[in-house]
Amino acid sequence: ANVITGDPPAIALFEETVSTARNELTSLSIINQSEGSSSSKMFDSIPTLSANWLCNDLFALVKKNAAVVDVDDESSLLPLNNNPISVEYSTVDGKRLGALVAMVADGTLTTSMARKVLAVMFEHEQRDSLLLPADIAKANGWRVISDPNELVELCNGVVHDPKNASQLEQYKLGGKKVWKIEKFYAGKVMAASKGNADPERMKEALALVL
Repeated sequence: ANVITGDPPAIALFEETVSTARNELTSLSIINQSEGSSSSKMFDSIPTLSANWLCNDLFALVKKNAAVVDVDDESSLLPLNNNPISVEYSTVDGKRLGALVAMVADGTLTTSMARKVLAVMFEHEQRDSLLLPADIAKANGWRVISDPNELVELCNGVVHDPKNASQLEQYKLGGKKVWKIEKFYAGKVMAASKGNADPERMKEALALVL
């Protein structure tokens, strides 16, 4: 909060981030009355989520990029160019940060994926319209796989892979080691998805396949 209130440009960036994130969710039809309270909570969480990403992640990149001179009072740190540490010097504006926040809010990206996307955005100028969060995530294969059909397809590929035939035979026989085989398959599916499968939904899909 101090980062926002103590840095006037951060206030404008925060407001733009919140507005953009909410517009992104609305345009994707994520928020509507038919989807119940969970969607409403997602929409209401945007200000807090935006503040966290601005104050913690974006500001950390700004501060790191500032080549800070060591001083006793951390609140008055100045970069080598004598400009105050401020999001005014961020290469990520509120529109791109808001789009990223929306992708985290709707489950398209995990926090770790989103941090990678933010780092890529920060390294490039705002005017590079090709480097929007969705474009960066797509180019790098960063997305949470939560579609049931896609997860079932992944699980089918792993379970019926000839290399895993012995495990499938053991699973069909049942017994005390069934849980170990399930864990084995879960690990294989996660590897096949490059770590992008939603863990809980992946387990549900795996149970259907097995």
